[in-house]
Order: sequence, then C-alpha cells, then structure tokens
Amino acid sequence: MKLNIPASEVWLLAASTGGLQAVAQFLSQARKRPGFGFVYAQHIEVEHQEQLVKLVKRHSPWGAEIGYAGDYLAEGCVTIISPGERVSVGEGGCLKSSDQNWSGRYRPSIDDLCGELASSYRQDSGMIVFTGMGDDGVMGSKIIKANGGSVWVQAPDTCTAPALPEAVRVSGKYDYCADIESLGNKFNERLGKPPLGVLVQ
Repeated sequence: MKLNIPASEVWLLAASTGGLQAVAQFLSQARKRPGFGFVYAQHIEVEHQEQLVKLVKRHSPWGAEIGYAGDYLAEGCVTIISPGERVSVGEGGCLKSSDQNWSGRYRPSIDDLCGELASSYRQDSGMIVFTGMGDDGVMGSKIIKANGGSVWVQAPDTCTAPALPEAVRVSGKYDYCADIESLGNKFNERLGKPPLGVLVQ
C-alpha cells in the first residue's frame, strides 16, 4: 500500500560508495514526524534498487518505496529514486515523468534532484550528504542553500569514501558537518521542535 500523504518538508539523502550502511545507520536513529519525508538518491545500478527498500524497512522506523510518476513524496517515508528513469517533482511533491535523462555521470543525479526539491519546497527542503565518490551534489548544495534550505555533511574522516562530502565542504555550501550519530541527534533535536505556527500548551 502506497504511503501517499504528501510531505510538507522533504530532505534528500545523498550517497554513493559506502552509502547503504551510512544511510541505514542514520535512519535507525531518525525519528518520524508528521509532515516530514525523505528522498534517497544512491548511486547504484537499477537491479539493486529494491535492496534499498528492504534495507530502509529492516533498519529503521521509516516506510520505503521506489518513487514512480504519479506518486507523492510522502510523509513518514523514504522515497527511493530509481537510477533508471528520471522523474521531476511537481506541485505538492507529486512525481512526474521526465523526457530528459539524468545530467552528469551519475544516476540518479543528486544535483538534478536538489534543483527539483528546492524549486518545489524552498526553505522546506534540505540535503544530508553521506559517504561517496565524485562531486555530484556540489551544485545541488548551492541551489538548496540559495532557496533557504539546509545542507548537512557527514564528516569526511568518518566516511568509507570521503570525496563526495569533502567536495561539498570545499566547493559547495553547507550548514553542519559531523559523524552519523551526531547528524542523527541534530535531526531529532531539530524536528523535536514544534512546526512554525503551532502553539505549545
């Protein structure tokens, strides 16, 4: 059954080499909150994408599903983006088919997804950059920040492959850099605060 209550705030989990274990560790800590959802972009072959769904469900309280055209980026869910077919993010977080290929060398493109999220969610978008190779995400981090969103980075010295987070630290834009446990704690602390406009009795 699809988890199709649209999220009002969406963050991208971006990873490459070593990312499966890093993201699973983070999600095992991250508490769910109404209105919040994740998008997961892992540089991986198409035939392995279902493994990501199983990994998230096995190691975390979050729902997980492959994102297809017509689905929403759902609250309480990690929407996994397939490397095989580019999708765009439309109004209200609805995924749409795209007639374009992913740009750059990597599938799915982190930079492309950052642009889509920033355009749709603006200050309610964000990205956490985990272990990986290459520099996919550098431009995306700038787009997220330019639209008022947040960018966090796994500390390179804790990564299996430090190139991706280091590239964002050196050439991109970010707010916070720490090990995975600290990233999880900061996420829970941030989302433990009531949303804007909600009165605490």
